[in-house]
Amino acid sequence: MERKRTDRGPQSRRGYEAADRRDGRPDDRRYGRSADHRNDRPDSLRSGRGQERPAAEPMPAFLRLGEMQTLTCLRVRPQGAYLGRDGEEGDVLLPKAQIPKDLTVGGQVEVFLYKDSQDRPVASVRRPALLRGEIGLLPVGSVTDVGAFLKWGLEKDLLLPYREQTHKVQEGEVCPVALYVDRSGRLCATMRLYGHLSEHAPYLQGDTVSGILYEIKKGLGGFVAVDKKYHGLIPEREMLPQLAPGTEIRARVTSVRKDGKLVLSVRAAGVAQMKADEDRLLERLEEAGGVLPYGDKSDPERIRSGLAMTKAAFKRACGHLYKEGRITLTPESIALRTEDAAPARKAAAAAGHRDAAPVRKDAAEAGHRDAAPAKKDSASAQKRPAQKKRADHE
Repeated sequence: MERKRTDRGPQSRRGYEAADRRDGRPDDRRYGRSADHRNDRPDSLRSGRGQERPAAEPMPAFLRLGEMQTLTCLRVRPQGAYLGRDGEEGDVLLPKAQIPKDLTVGGQVEVFLYKDSQDRPVASVRRPALLRGEIGLLPVGSVTDVGAFLKWGLEKDLLLPYREQTHKVQEGEVCPVALYVDRSGRLCATMRLYGHLSEHAPYLQGDTVSGILYEIKKGLGGFVAVDKKYHGLIPEREMLPQLAPGTEIRARVTSVRKDGKLVLSVRAAGVAQMKADEDRLLERLEEAGGVLPYGDKSDPERIRSGLAMTKAAFKRACGHLYKEGRITLTPESIALRTEDAAPARKAAAAAGHRDAAPVRKDAAEAGHRDAAPAKKDSASAQKRPAQKKRADHE
């Protein structure tokens, strides 16, 4: 059957429309910093406290920051090799420690171009974790008053300015970022990925995709960089509590908007997902000793955070398990039936109730032993007057 491009769900439209209005541009909120904070102004470079120095001279046009390029060795000096192109003005330094042993004047080498701490163009034979325009996950090495510095495989860490953070990041956190050149000509990272993604995904409804969850907006859902290239949105009703920015996911395309953006679900389709929900519910019931404090009147968010499923999925799973006779239901709770509660009783016994069952069993046996003779004596007592009465009559 032919799969169609569809555009379903007002929530997915609201999510994309809100992001379209923002258009990926950073706002001016800087966690208490003013818009002209001296350490984070993009239009000039700084050298020392309160001092400004003019921006560096423009680079030759053939040198492209943030990209891998093949350049020619023009000359070698004690500090390193100067690379460029024959017939082009300008060059860039490849530090001495990185010069390949077989590189000679006139030879070619592939290098990555960035700027050093003095804002001078410099080449490296190392390929970093990200190239310009690419999206990936980078760990935070340190946090300063300028922003966060990310580890990306080069001598100089990559700056993630405060204005480019969707939340205040912490040291050790892994952040979904894109690499771009800011207005002062420096390579920087940004967590605002919306404007770096394409709307022309080659996927249709029902396809399975992979990507990075890069931002969560309350009331909208989770924004995903599908294949690190394309727009994807998980509507809020489909979000699970374990999902967080930086999570790598696999999802199912539930619909494709007219503009090519994808609406996603991390839940499996139909019967397979319901079976998974039922198994999760039974597992949690057994872990909890046979009873869970969730029911038809429970808050949806409470169910989502406690059971990692939506309330609709919870009700479907409960309904099927109830029809099978495996659970009982109340408005505020669910419980395993007796025959399904054995694993739960074993778990409870392991937690410190081992003696409860034998005590109840001994008491029951003692009660039955005492009750039997009493019942026998009572029957004999009733029989004797009846026998005596018949004898007198005779």
